[in-house]
Amino acid sequence: MSTPLRVEMISTGNEVLHGEIIDSNAAWLAQTLYQAGLPLAYRSTVGDDINALVSCFLARSHEADIVIVNGGLGPTCDDLSAEAAARAFNQPLVLNHPWLERLRQRYEKSGRPMPDSNRKQALLPQHALLVDNPVGTACGFMLTLPQCVMFFTPGVPQEFKVMVEQLILPIIQQRFNLPPAPICLRVTSFGLSESGIADRLQHLDVPPDVMLGYRSAMPFIEIKVSGPATRHNHMLRLMNQISDILDDNIVFSGEGSLPEQLGDFLALSKITLSLSETFTGGVVAATLQDDKRTALALRQGWVIGQTDQRLPDNQKLLGHAIAMAEACRERTGADVGLATSRILVVDNHIEVAVALADKRNEYGQRVRLRVRHASEQRVVVTTLLLDMLRRYLEAREIFGAYEWIEPQEVLTIPKGDVPA
Repeated sequence: MSTPLRVEMISTGNEVLHGEIIDSNAAWLAQTLYQAGLPLAYRSTVGDDINALVSCFLARSHEADIVIVNGGLGPTCDDLSAEAAARAFNQPLVLNHPWLERLRQRYEKSGRPMPDSNRKQALLPQHALLVDNPVGTACGFMLTLPQCVMFFTPGVPQEFKVMVEQLILPIIQQRFNLPPAPICLRVTSFGLSESGIADRLQHLDVPPDVMLGYRSAMPFIEIKVSGPATRHNHMLRLMNQISDILDDNIVFSGEGSLPEQLGDFLALSKITLSLSETFTGGVVAATLQDDKRTALALRQGWVIGQTDQRLPDNQKLLGHAIAMAEACRERTGADVGLATSRILVVDNHIEVAVALADKRNEYGQRVRLRVRHASEQRVVVTTLLLDMLRRYLEAREIFGAYEWIEPQEVLTIPKGDVPA
């Protein structure tokens, strides 16, 4: 069996190294290469220091088969990738006249003279091959070394992505015999902890070449089964087992989202929604806008200030949420009304109520949250309400079982039997 290609990435720039910007290019590249059968083996970040860049380029060129360097090809003094590459591999910088002329023409078309500083972007290591940049001024290039091919790319995300997809990946696919892309199957759960999921799945038979993994993104836990394409059938059976075990807490499959899952049901059922929000402050409405079908289903929404509701204790919190869900449903003529209450602090714990009302019944639950920060609390409450809606649309038990949301009170009220 042949040794798999070792693919690495080097991100450059003080702004990336110091956390001033999020390295979105690295995340995008890792996913893109993985889907092409070239999972990243190593990634490093180097600041705008010529000696550090030279050392890094030399070191990684001795370890990897392919290295993609991102950033440092601009016209300013802190753009050092081309100079560092020339020093690392003992080559002079030479002027690439075709690229210089292209830069001049680009500026002429815009009605401006080319700044002298842009001339730097046409200086490449002597033995570098130009890698075109169809959408920008930074000239990409590649160096072919005895055991490594290094690609140098601009940091601007739009330029970087075009170059990788249209030029770099085709070059790699032409030069190397690539394995089939690995497969990754996913389901996303709500209301369970990673440890709770791991306990439930500990008895699964997972082959050594298949990986079972988790990814937490508040308030969801994604469960992933990944492995070689030759294991596809086994991975499907494994994922079906996981889905059966976690069934009640799985909110969507694949790389979708909860709004997309709701959109599937709302498009088929033609059910319309109305909404009253207090603590969530419009987050529920904004989330429903993430899918065109859920956005179309929402007839109207209201955001009500926390101080506008005079609720002396938590015993009236649930009744008020149910009343608001029914009121906004009646006001708009929608099929389903949704509501989130204000929050109350009870014994140093945060409590909130969510409710759903249709033409036959009213449903509500008052819960205690184990989440500290207000922004995360809003996301959790939003997801709790939308999970109620998902369960309602799927004809499931409307109140779910959650590990880290404590139910304090639940009500199902047939119409005509509304609480005081």
